[in-house]
Amino acid sequence: RSRAADVRAKARLGIDTLADKRAASAKAKGAITVGDIAKRYLADRRLAWRPRYYAEVERQLLKDWKPLAATAIEGVARRDIVRVIDDMAEVNGRVAADRARAALSGLYSWAIDRGYVDSTPVLKIKPRSSKGSRERVLTEAELREVWTAATTIGGDYARIVKLLIL
Repeated sequence: RSRAADVRAKARLGIDTLADKRAASAKAKGAITVGDIAKRYLADRRLAWRPRYYAEVERQLLKDWKPLAATAIEGVARRDIVRVIDDMAEVNGRVAADRARAALSGLYSWAIDRGYVDSTPVLKIKPRSSKGSRERVLTEAELREVWTAATTIGGDYARIVKLLIL
């Protein structure tokens, strides 16, 4: 009963005792880490993605998620992910944090498909940015600059840009 009370108290504080046990047992077994899975995932997806997109996801997984790279993939808890996302949102901005969350979610989906994990801790983590439309529009002076540059360049694309301005 006392252990059950301890578990309930930890749950109220947001501590996932089951994830902690999994992490400890995974560490003892020499489990696969998030960094290892990220490298395998990127190697698998390299030819399937456009180079620019691949480079962006690679940067997010290897740089932005570096704090979790040495953690066993089974031992990552939702609170660990939320901590990294919140730090990222503070330093790099909310949109960057959301994109990094999406990259990690893709990694976990791939890992579930390959049998490395049974579930993803990324589920139900809300986006940090509001995905509303942008408010800014070009001023008349900026539109004039674009029009002048399009006239200088010429060609079909310049005509398309001018038509869009009109």
